[in-house]
Amino acid sequence: MLTSPSGAVLLAGNSHAEIAGHSGLPSCTPWMNAGIAGTKARNYRTAIERIKAPARFRSAVLFIGTNDIMRRDNPLSQSSKMRFAADVSHILGWLRGRADEVIVAAVPPIGAAATRRREPAAVSVYSDILRRLCQSSGCRFEDPFIGIRGDGNGLAGDEALPDAIHLADYPAMLHILNICHDIGRHSLVSPATWK
Repeated sequence: MLTSPSGAVLLAGNSHAEIAGHSGLPSCTPWMNAGIAGTKARNYRTAIERIKAPARFRSAVLFIGTNDIMRRDNPLSQSSKMRFAADVSHILGWLRGRADEVIVAAVPPIGAAATRRREPAAVSVYSDILRRLCQSSGCRFEDPFIGIRGDGNGLAGDEALPDAIHLADYPAMLHILNICHDIGRHSLVSPATWK
């Protein structure tokens, strides 16, 4: 079970959250890393219940979708899209009840080598689902991956994604999210990651 410190920023979701939580976090606030590599929305909606949050989070940042676009799961089917939306809606409800601000990142593009297992056309479809959920629930939708997106086909250049899935530069991605916009710098507060 993870326990949150007061005023922390929660990194939630899949391996993008997990890796970001281990790479050059801004020193503006305590951090809590609740990322789980390989998780899908349907698994994370259960996993998030294990986080003990006695104090409210300043912000919660959700990275989800990369593992929900697996070809074997037929991600472009209506049933898969509806299940994803329902699972993310549940996650967002949990986050909104425990964080002052909820930020949802778009689904990042994938490298060409990842297309054997993942459906690149689903990247924009699932990002649109996340955007619509934020519009209806009051969270902030952001696309910190816009600079590495190709021509809208869900692919990125391999230089941005060394293993065709994960970013070469997570600190830059966190900077784009502007999590510290209203916090200010507190150099004596060191980032904290619980795992």
